[in-house]
Amino acid sequence: MISGALHRAIRLAVMACFVTALVVAAYHNAQLVIEPAGQYLSGNATFDETTKAIASGYLSDGLWAKRSFVELNGLFSRWTARKKVNGVIRLNNGMLSNTEDAKMALLDLSDAVESMSAFSEYLASLGTRFIYVLRPEKMDVRQELLPAGLQNHTDENDTALLSQLSERGVRTIDLRPETMSSVEAIDRSFYRTDHHWTPDGAMLAYGVIMNALHELDETIQPAYTDPAMWQRHSKDHWFLGSAGKRVGTLYAGTDPLIWFTPAFETEMSCVIPRHRQIFKGDFVQVNIRDVYIERADYYHDNPYCVYIGGHYPLVVHRNALAKNHQRILLVNDSFMLPLQAFLSTEFAEMDVIDPRMYKDFSIAEYCAMTRPDVVLMMTSPQLLVTNDYSEYGVAEARASHDAQKWTNLLEDYEVRLPAKADNYNFAQIPVTLERGRTYRFNFESAEITDGQTDGIGVVLFRWDDNGIVQNNIYDVGFCAQNGGEPWHFRVPNDQYRYALLVYAGLLGKTAGNGMRMDGISVLQME
Repeated sequence: MISGALHRAIRLAVMACFVTALVVAAYHNAQLVIEPAGQYLSGNATFDETTKAIASGYLSDGLWAKRSFVELNGLFSRWTARKKVNGVIRLNNGMLSNTEDAKMALLDLSDAVESMSAFSEYLASLGTRFIYVLRPEKMDVRQELLPAGLQNHTDENDTALLSQLSERGVRTIDLRPETMSSVEAIDRSFYRTDHHWTPDGAMLAYGVIMNALHELDETIQPAYTDPAMWQRHSKDHWFLGSAGKRVGTLYAGTDPLIWFTPAFETEMSCVIPRHRQIFKGDFVQVNIRDVYIERADYYHDNPYCVYIGGHYPLVVHRNALAKNHQRILLVNDSFMLPLQAFLSTEFAEMDVIDPRMYKDFSIAEYCAMTRPDVVLMMTSPQLLVTNDYSEYGVAEARASHDAQKWTNLLEDYEVRLPAKADNYNFAQIPVTLERGRTYRFNFESAEITDGQTDGIGVVLFRWDDNGIVQNNIYDVGFCAQNGGEPWHFRVPNDQYRYALLVYAGLLGKTAGNGMRMDGISVLQME
């Protein structure tokens, strides 16, 4: 039995350690206060700006021992059975949810329905079919996961949206029965510490979506939706999700990293124009980012991005071995990452747009120019009430693209680039580009004559500051079998000078490469 004196000594030691930690932390973090205070005293910042700068510093990674404070706060919150911590709510099964998701309000979806209905009708006029896929949320439809005292209207919003779209004749896919029907479905389909679904949930959705596409068009044949055709991989205690990062590993634990790879032959490519990247090879080489498998970093990595590497304005998938030769456009948010990887095995041509980031053209314009057979849009009702997911640019597309009036500036032009030792082996296409105009570039065939590269880059180049304004990368192997495909770009309406350049490979990586490109055409939209 511990004596009173020993008990007091232990308490004193604990308090001394705690006070010492506070003093050390205050010393190391003093600069977060001193610098903004100096700006205020010198008259370079208002009092309000100063307090915001201090608060921002203490919330940033610049705070010394921030992760330790997060972990200790999470441990204390768990011991005291707190359900709400730092913008995170602990659900009744121990999973974490962001507060705004757990307390979802009723939404007025009338404008979103009107806008999507007009978009669907416009696509129909192009001969393109549209399907809206209701993205699942981390809340069971019976709300058994919701802590007492909270209200959540996710299911009501979902039901209202699907009903209103159905009344307008818009095709929809409801993923709730597979992913949100019960607590068990939530446990299976979602990460514990993150708001995203797991690849297990995405695999279920993949089968549902492919079956729905087959019902829409019997020529679309699901080839790989049987889970037995995939290998499931998992690494325990590998992933701390966005909610988990706010409360630490000691509050609700960690997640395994899960990913699937095909047990069948694949040969494909994935182009990310923003970063001038092409990934070429089998499914793993193209869609899986090994960096998230090779290391576990709870606070700096997001292993959910093991598929594709993250979300980008535009991702272009090409698959010469695909059974289905339709062109598919996915309008997505981050939930699409594992799903688009699975779907890339099914279709020869699949483009993926994130409307929060893609601003080269409106979605309606992109469809008018690329003419996909099917557009799949998957997101949640709460995103549909934002501008990025409700402004499709239909009016602008009708005005500029429906007439399809193009002037041919160049036809049947050839480029021959002999191999060079430098990394900027390019040819300028001999056309004058006018500011504010839209152009279409295409070619009939291309071949790498020397060296080795998976892609050929075409660039809208700004001479004044050597700037890359827009760029496209062609999968050389895919083009060898299918020919070139149109690339559309718009010249900014400013004072700078622009040119169209073709590279013998990827920009900055052309050393040793030679190339020929035949049947080049450039058209200008009137």
